[in-house]
Amino acid sequence: MNQSKSILMFVLLLMITPLYSTEIQLAIDEYQPPFSFVDEKTGLVDGIQTQIVSHIFNEIGEDLKIYPLPWKRVLLMGETGKMGIVGIYKNTERLLVYDYTEPIFYVNIYAYALKTSLWDFSKMTDLRDRSVGIISAWSYGDEFDRAREMGEIAVEVNDSDELNFQKLKLGRIDCLLAVEQSGDSILQTLNLENTIARQAQPLISHPVYMVFNKDSNKKELISKIDNYLIQIKEDGIYDQLVNRISKDFYSKLNQ
Repeated sequence: MNQSKSILMFVLLLMITPLYSTEIQLAIDEYQPPFSFVDEKTGLVDGIQTQIVSHIFNEIGEDLKIYPLPWKRVLLMGETGKMGIVGIYKNTERLLVYDYTEPIFYVNIYAYALKTSLWDFSKMTDLRDRSVGIISAWSYGDEFDRAREMGEIAVEVNDSDELNFQKLKLGRIDCLLAVEQSGDSILQTLNLENTIARQAQPLISHPVYMVFNKDSNKKELISKIDNYLIQIKEDGIYDQLVNRISKDFYSKLNQ
């Protein structure tokens, strides 16, 4: 009788307790080409950062699942500790919430404007007295974020770079901020290369990271990721990997 009760209790525990999984779950922006996007043909998440992270986890022997989500939901998954995040910048506020890996990528953020109204641009204060299109829930670095909060820069917040480019084309904003590769890709996709150009100097140069909520206790995993990244950056494999992935992406784009 006691043995039957024990078996029944064991079965009930199996039913109410989720199976333990070592799979690492990461959230990434669902539309930030060429870094992350959902391939229309396959329905799978793809992009430069996606492939870099997949390569890293394959090499360090960790199971991985990447979920493409709207950026606001990506941040929610990270803030609640449900998933890690790929493709995030570092700022003072986020350092209180997340543990960061070594940089997985480096980006330059540029101001884009109509070719008929380009201006000399070299520093943040050059954005004053201009309406600037940015993406909702993005951080553009501490200096820009502080200037925005103090009202020194007038911003128009939209859900995507593509919407910002459309508004710029119509003259509804003076300029927009976008990562070089993403901005140039959209210019080509929307056939705006003869209408809009990026400024000669980048506004911000940013390292991009993977992060995990501090409460998720992923420091051991972060150490494995960091050790591998440091190794391949030192021996030149990282540059070869990024160049190959980038070349493959742009060759597909031009097919």
